[in-house]
Amino acid sequence: MEVLPFADQASAFGNKAIAASYTVDPYIARGIQEGFSVKWIPNSQYFDGKTETATIIYGSALLKDQDLGRRWMVAYLKGIRDYLKAFTTKEGRDGVVNILAKYSTVKDTKLYDVMEMPYLDPNGLPDKKSMDAQYKWFVEKGLYKGTKTFDDMLDLSYADYASQRLGKQ
Repeated sequence: MEVLPFADQASAFGNKAIAASYTVDPYIARGIQEGFSVKWIPNSQYFDGKTETATIIYGSALLKDQDLGRRWMVAYLKGIRDYLKAFTTKEGRDGVVNILAKYSTVKDTKLYDVMEMPYLDPNGLPDKKSMDAQYKWFVEKGLYKGTKTFDDMLDLSYADYASQRLGKQ
């Protein structure tokens, strides 16, 4: 097994250096669009569609200024809720896609029709089942040799504050 950054996988598929990989969108959609890869097993088949592929990490400024950290999380959860509404009910979808195209690396709005959009919890909570399974896999493969677990590193107080302020969903 080789650890290969998502961004490098496209060229590896293109020159046939790899035959399979674990990757995420937009890299999956781009590979399909450009014809050098196909989707084999979508992330949504795992953990009830709640596979954790990213997390929020607060830097020292947000940790030192608790009020700033709380306000940031409230704004973030408002955005998540608009995102979820846009991609589940289609309400406000064009607006959300335009925002994502403007502020993310995925500029081609047509890719949003192909991509499997990641699940984001409306209360800002990570999916523990998914995180624990991924942690176990990395440890078993010898890719993580540390002793800290996700439980050691998680501070959900900002997410709890924001979801209480906005109302839990």
